[in-house]
Amino acid sequence: MTDSIGLTVYNPSSLSDADFLRGFVARQGIARELTDHLLKAASGENVVHLLILGQRGMGKTSMLRRLALAVKGDPKLSMTLIPLLFREEQYNVHSFKVFWTNCLDALGDWYDSIGEHNKAERLDREIRSLVDKSDAQALFDKWIASEGRRPLLLLDNIDLLFAGLKREHDYLKPFRPTSEGMVIVGGSATTVDAICDPNGELSKAFRVIQLDKLSKEELIACLRSIAIARGEEGEKVLAVLSTASGRIKTLHDLTGGNPRTLTMLYMLLETDVQGDVFQDLERLLDQATVLYKARVEDLPSQGRVVLDAVALAWDPVLAATVASTTLLDVGTVSSQLDRLQKEGILEKVPVSKTSKTAFQVSERFFNIWYLMRHGARRQRMKLRWLTVFLRSFYSNAQLIERAKDLVNSEGDLAVNLGVETGHLLLALGDAIDDEVWRSVLNSQARDEFQRYAESLGLSLDDIVDPGDVPLPANASEWILHGNLLRQHLKRPTDAEAAFTNAIALEPKNWAAWFNLGTTRLGNLANASGAVEALRVALSLNKKHLPTQYMLGDALYNAGDFEEAKAAYRACLKLDPKFYLAAISLGDIASEEGDVRDAATQYELVSRLAPKRDREALHASGFFVAYILEEFERAEKIYSRLLDIDPTDWVAETNIEVIKALLNTNDSPVSIAESLLKRHMAGGRALILALEALGQSDRASALSQVAKIFAAEDESVFENYRGFVLILFRKAKRDGWADLLLRILDETGAAEKYWPLIAGFDAYAFGSERLLDVNPEVRSSAQKILSLLLAPEAHSSAHTRLAG
Repeated sequence: MTDSIGLTVYNPSSLSDADFLRGFVARQGIARELTDHLLKAASGENVVHLLILGQRGMGKTSMLRRLALAVKGDPKLSMTLIPLLFREEQYNVHSFKVFWTNCLDALGDWYDSIGEHNKAERLDREIRSLVDKSDAQALFDKWIASEGRRPLLLLDNIDLLFAGLKREHDYLKPFRPTSEGMVIVGGSATTVDAICDPNGELSKAFRVIQLDKLSKEELIACLRSIAIARGEEGEKVLAVLSTASGRIKTLHDLTGGNPRTLTMLYMLLETDVQGDVFQDLERLLDQATVLYKARVEDLPSQGRVVLDAVALAWDPVLAATVASTTLLDVGTVSSQLDRLQKEGILEKVPVSKTSKTAFQVSERFFNIWYLMRHGARRQRMKLRWLTVFLRSFYSNAQLIERAKDLVNSEGDLAVNLGVETGHLLLALGDAIDDEVWRSVLNSQARDEFQRYAESLGLSLDDIVDPGDVPLPANASEWILHGNLLRQHLKRPTDAEAAFTNAIALEPKNWAAWFNLGTTRLGNLANASGAVEALRVALSLNKKHLPTQYMLGDALYNAGDFEEAKAAYRACLKLDPKFYLAAISLGDIASEEGDVRDAATQYELVSRLAPKRDREALHASGFFVAYILEEFERAEKIYSRLLDIDPTDWVAETNIEVIKALLNTNDSPVSIAESLLKRHMAGGRALILALEALGQSDRASALSQVAKIFAAEDESVFENYRGFVLILFRKAKRDGWADLLLRILDETGAAEKYWPLIAGFDAYAFGSERLLDVNPEVRSSAQKILSLLLAPEAHSSAHTRLAG
């Protein structure tokens, strides 16, 4: 096993080059793009300089070091460029004399880094002998000329450098690119007017690269890559990523996709994988305190006052509101807001109701830290409620994730496989992240692995190290060996090597390619590598349904939705009754906002799923009833569930609620007390509210609202999301959304279920209302809004089709 990589949060320069490169898992695409740009410079092209823009913690310093190592490791670049790294903040630069002296120091550091210590000492002596520091540039040019290479200046916080040189005559002239002069890659947390302003003196001399926040998918992929590189220490983090992705996604919303926070997140996950999401957040806040406390203390007194008002507001706030809160005049507040914005601490954002610009803290985790360390008790409680809500929403609420759990628990797919070896069953079971199906497949594979263990004179429990297993002699044994490494010893990298060895012996061994693909997909977060392997496997067994299905999953994880859809459709051509492919197609359609196609796929699932597959029918019933609002069709699906299991009280509840909403009987529908008792207090109140609305009794419905959201159990939306969506839609359509929002605010539900209520508010009064909400809440509120709008979107699609 390779040595595990080291990690650092604030100072990447403290890591060895090897550890740094192994831990550099984010921004790989941008690093390649910037390296290609440097290759053009190395070829003699007159290229522009580069400016890397990004908020604090977005990886600017790491990117500069990555480029320095790229030059060091590439023969062409290292023959033409000298990478010079500087300290992160060159506070001492107030003249070109100091700047060129710093360049000489950086050149000396470079000599030391490549083992040219004699040159470094000679250079130091010549620097000390300079009588006039104005000769520093000439000395630098002389040494650079002696190397016959162009200097690559990697300047972090280039905005501070420009500010220090501003008093110099024509201070920007040295930074204009020439065909044989220095190449500059700068980093800055704030826009640099001379570069970013279209009319700036250097606007055509620099190309700007923006480092945006990592997406949730990038965050998870990066955590997985770090865990694999960490070796044994990372195994428990891999387990968390496989079983508790909702926990990670919640932390992404609260911390933003900040690579620096990514490292802190990884370190606390490795330290304690049992903590809940709020404990995770507390640990992150503690680790960030040193950095953020210093950032606040560095501000002038009025700047701290203004920042305090903006951070505690959390939502975007206008200058006038800040002035009212701080008792400062608007002019002073505006000046401080502009200053904080230029320093990258605040950012300007639009809001509804006014054309004026609002402000919010740009680094969202900084805002969370400020709230938790300086906010009132009630404000901290609001954040706790938000955390609970977000975790429940991401773990169960999304239709895509919900459908993914609908796997045939009785092993229908395994029956259709026609395979004879345990390694294939184990590989498929491990790749599909469902414990029930995995258990079924593993039980069928157990005999195969037991025979393998007994051939070694061991039991399965005795196999604790690959060294106890003789070196496999053929491809089949390498495959069995690989699956033991992967499944029982949790060493997927070694398993990948075993499957590769099998392929080297038998290049057309379908099982080796299939296992290689599923290992890369399920264990190594290498979706593109999985696609490559599974394509080969499919070419060797073109009609093998599981290979086609796993290829679809790999393509989906690689972000190639169109190819993934084609793969899933190919599954249905191989077996028109293979409803798992229809579920996947429905997932993608839902994610893309294609409600019409999603409805088609879920309808197919409801027809194809075996009668015993109640989960698939429940998913279809939920989608048809509460996303599409096709109640009569949904009632038939739930009735089918009752035919399968007359004791299914969830299906019975849905039927009764649908009947109450349709109210087609001569007498109003009254839901039986015995059925109501099966539900938690909040759910019971919600059902009674919908029953009252079916009878046009709005007053009785509203009387239940406080009970719905006042219950101690905070999972009412998670367990009754369909009913909540109906309640909100009825309120808007019947013209009492404002009244419902007022009641929710009075009962405290507006704070306790903030994203849910924000989504409802946007549904009732326009999506632009989401601009008034902070980004942490807005992300989930937008998804709530999409769910609320789904029936109209579905209806519009049908209308366009009919037209």
